[in-house]
Amino acid sequence: MKKKISKILGVAITITMLASLMIVAAPASAADPLVWNGEFGPGGVPTYTRNAGSNMVDFAIGFDGLTIYAVAGGSDNFTYKSADGGNTWSKLTTNFGFAPVTVAVAPDDVDMVVVANTSGAVYLSTNGGISFSNLNQSIVTNIFALAISPASSALHYIVAAGDDGASNSAISYFNFGATLPVWTNAQSGTGWTGTDPVGATAIRAVAFSPAFASDKVMLIVSENSTTKALLEVASFAFTAWNTEAGFSGYPATILAETGIGPLNSATLDLAPTYLGADEAERLVFVGLATPSGTYPGGAYRFNNTTKVTLLTTVAAIRSVAFDGTNLVAGAYASNWVYR
Repeated sequence: MKKKISKILGVAITITMLASLMIVAAPASAADPLVWNGEFGPGGVPTYTRNAGSNMVDFAIGFDGLTIYAVAGGSDNFTYKSADGGNTWSKLTTNFGFAPVTVAVAPDDVDMVVVANTSGAVYLSTNGGISFSNLNQSIVTNIFALAISPASSALHYIVAAGDDGASNSAISYFNFGATLPVWTNAQSGTGWTGTDPVGATAIRAVAFSPAFASDKVMLIVSENSTTKALLEVASFAFTAWNTEAGFSGYPATILAETGIGPLNSATLDLAPTYLGADEAERLVFVGLATPSGTYPGGAYRFNNTTKVTLLTTVAAIRSVAFDGTNLVAGAYASNWVYR
C-alpha cells in the first residue's frame, strides 16, 4: 500500500521549518506538478505551522496523514501536535525537563509516539501525547535517530541509535508489549554479540521495513573514519547484521570520502513494497548532510546494494521520502525541496 502523499509533504515541512520560516510546500496543480507554491489558509493568509518562538527541528507524521508530532530543541521542553495535517497545533502538557530533538511515531498507531534528547533520554506515549513515560534508556549516550517498528507478534520495537559518547556506534531497542519489556543492545546484547556494525563511530539514521511483521528487517546509516557513510541491514529473526544475517554485499557504501568530519545528519526511507527477503524489492532512499562544501552529502537510491546518485554537490540533504511513485528531498540548510 502506498504511503499517503502527506507523508511526502511532511518532509518539505521538516526542511523549511529548519529555516525558521515555513509555508507547507505543495504542488500547484496536477497539471503543473513541477511548480511549488505556499499553502494558504482561510482568507488567503499564509498558514505558518509553527508555534510562535519555536524553531522546529524534527517531525513525525502518522499513517493517517493528519497526525503530526514536532519537537523544537533549544530550550523548548515540550512536544507539539497537529491532528489536521498541520493546519492547527497544540502544545502538549508534558514538560520533559529537557528539550526533545528527535521524535518518531509508530507506522500503524498514531497514538504511539516517542521523543528523545541528544543525551539518551527516551520517553514514550501510547495515548497521543496526553502523558509520557520514561523508558530509562541507558545504552545510547548521544541519540541521533529514533524509530518504532510496525507491530510484530503484538510487539513494537522502539529503537534509539547514535553513539556511546566515546566515538563508538550504539543502538538499542525496547520490546514494548512484552510481559517484561527491556532495552537490548543490538550490537553486543544477548544473541547479537560479535556482529556488525563493527568499527562504526555513530549511527545517524534508522528505519524499519514496512513488512517488518514478516521479514524482521531494520536498516541503518552508519559512519566511520574510513568510509563516511554505510547502509547496513539487521535481522531481528537471526539477531545478526549484514552478511551474517544473509544479506550479501552489505554494508553498502553510500559515501566514501574521508576527512570531512562527522555527518550533520542522515535519513532513510524505504519503498512501501520493500521486502527484506526479496532482493528485487529492496528499494531504499538515503539523504546525507555533511559539513563539507566539497562533499555536502546528497540523495541516493539503492536497489539492494546498487547505488544510484540522485543529487550530489548540489545540496546537503536533510530528509527524503518516497510514496511508491514520488520522491522528494529537502535541503539541510535552505528552503529548497527537490522533487
